[in-house]
Amino acid sequence: MMMLLTISNILTVIRIILVPVFLILFFSDSPALQFLATVAFITGAITDHYDGKLARRRKEVTEFGRFADPLADKFLVLSAFIAILLRENFGGLFTLVLIYIIIIAIREFGITILRMWAISKSTPVITSFWGKLKTTFQLVAIIFSLVYFNFRDFLPTIGIRLEFLDDKYFLPLIHFLVLVSMVVTVISGLLYFTKSNLENSAK
Repeated sequence: MMMLLTISNILTVIRIILVPVFLILFFSDSPALQFLATVAFITGAITDHYDGKLARRRKEVTEFGRFADPLADKFLVLSAFIAILLRENFGGLFTLVLIYIIIIAIREFGITILRMWAISKSTPVITSFWGKLKTTFQLVAIIFSLVYFNFRDFLPTIGIRLEFLDDKYFLPLIHFLVLVSMVVTVISGLLYFTKSNLENSAK
């Protein structure tokens, strides 16, 4: 029981709890609460950065952490992508963004299954450069979107209107960022599967 109560596992649980908190705040009508949604997401991203490092540094890697950590990451990122798509009016870009998110989801859960299988074979999959790059692009796309929505919705409430803060400019840009995230996500997934197959062939 005590082994489960590690700092790393606590951070993972916090990240899981932040998913519904983020969604409730994000879909509220209050710009202030929507700003807190951005804070909640960034907090979750920070816990993702540190929980694995702390587990390895403190030699507190647990089966719960190996299972829950990657799932928490997926739920946080995918919930944010889906929430952004559902709340904002992407118009003609809606179907494209939906397809990108579905592809990202398939890759993410596919790699999660691969990781679990590898762990069962005592050959854990190590996060590669492309895996880290994938995470970076996903977080950039999501945080950029959230910050834009915060400025767009909050500034008019205090009498400030900036002409360039307009959906006709920024939603296509967000579409592009999600597209790039999807491409990098797919590449990293293919490289994981290729490496896994090569390692299995060598055994």
